[in-house]
Amino acid sequence: MAILYYKSGRDKIFNIIFIAWYNEFMDAQVKREIIQNGQIKKFSAYGFLKNLAFFKPYLVLYLLSKGIGLFEFGILYSIREVTVYLFEVPSGIIADYYGRKKELYMCFSFYIVSFVLFFLVGLIWTEHSFWMAAFAMVFFGLGEAFRSGTHKAMILSYLEKNGWKEHKTFVYGRTRSFSLIGSAVNALFAIILIIFVPASGYIFLASIVPYIADFILISTYPNYLDKDKAADSASSFSSPSSSSSSSTAIAVENQIGDKKAKQSLITDKSGEKTNLKKAKSVGYDIFSMFKNPILRSLVFRQSFFLSIFRITNDMVQPVLKLLCMTSGILIFGSDMDTSLKIVVGLAYASFDMVSAYVSRNAYRLKQRFSSKKLLDVSFGAMGVLMLSIAFSIEVSSIILCFVFFLLMNTLSDMRKPIYIDVLDANIDKKFRATVMSIESQLKAVSKAVIAPVFGFLAEVMGLKIAFLLLGVFIGLVFFVSRMVALIRLRLQRKKQ
Repeated sequence: MAILYYKSGRDKIFNIIFIAWYNEFMDAQVKREIIQNGQIKKFSAYGFLKNLAFFKPYLVLYLLSKGIGLFEFGILYSIREVTVYLFEVPSGIIADYYGRKKELYMCFSFYIVSFVLFFLVGLIWTEHSFWMAAFAMVFFGLGEAFRSGTHKAMILSYLEKNGWKEHKTFVYGRTRSFSLIGSAVNALFAIILIIFVPASGYIFLASIVPYIADFILISTYPNYLDKDKAADSASSFSSPSSSSSSSTAIAVENQIGDKKAKQSLITDKSGEKTNLKKAKSVGYDIFSMFKNPILRSLVFRQSFFLSIFRITNDMVQPVLKLLCMTSGILIFGSDMDTSLKIVVGLAYASFDMVSAYVSRNAYRLKQRFSSKKLLDVSFGAMGVLMLSIAFSIEVSSIILCFVFFLLMNTLSDMRKPIYIDVLDANIDKKFRATVMSIESQLKAVSKAVIAPVFGFLAEVMGLKIAFLLLGVFIGLVFFVSRMVALIRLRLQRKKQ
């Protein structure tokens, strides 16, 4: 569109306002087209069904009822994360050879096996409930490893093909909001299930149904999303059937979320030496890239942040159990056990409904505030919330506990789309997949270490002390990182 610039100041101001209005109008048109797109709706439906895991609000309580303590739960959590860590790269190789859709088929198969094993905890091999749960966690971890990043890669491939890549924050926030709506529906429906099923273990069997539905949904995805042939161009896709004739060197895809590349070397016999040289070159480039203190701090802090959130968020179950027993709260004249199930289910539903709204509108924050500033503030706020949860336990307030856990979930879902945007601005485009893979593995390792430590502290010293110590630790990490950043900034200014 041609815009005329006039000599008068008034005309220039009008011109600027008109350009801003036009850009906003066109942006709204594209977003409306994205929302109405059939495949985008399928992406959203995938997230909705995936999060219909009816056992989620009651997993910790279920395992506690089977004689498994918080320390043992921490170990089970570590088993899951170690499994994810060990199989993330092999799962990437499977995606390279056989395609993303087949990998997701395997992912949902592993999930279903884990649900059956969780159902059997305490029913067979009763003297060894921990080991049965450990086997279930291994299969659950396999499902996580095979799912991690794969669907996000499909979304980003589709956006690139349709020229919508610049709207990735909007699309990711929208699809994630549907995932969180699914979590909210899941929590509400789980309350009915947990109250009326013959035994609490049956909620694992009920969770198989939506996962079969997701299995079928994936089969309807376009075949060009199975394997992405883009190398440098955002729209250069080729048919999956042509893959056998090409000599693939290093599977680093041209999408931000495609962790499934895993920087694995897929070589043919004639190109081994060339690929080895390229591997060394890529390794050197990645090492050089991580010399950037901003990128290094960004990836490590995000891994640590998500690890803390994932571990402590599930602790809402034993915390609410403790506070319900202390306060003696009864809902609708029911017994203590039923009241606890209702309170926990409603808490999870509230968390996910609010988080769905925040996730869908996170891009608005980016328009008003600096993304980097938002990441810094959210990291420090997590430490404050850990201390606040400890305080709510001390005063035996269910309402305060609920509010602080709600804020923690809101903080996490606000941070995710913003982190992706900041990361995208600080990494070399061709190494996005590699950086995301490194972040994922750091997250798995940190969760595997932190989970049993937190579980041990909670079991030996109590949940209040565990949250208190964790809050202090996050505060120290935040303070030290800020001091290092300030010192680095002063040194840079002196050099200039």
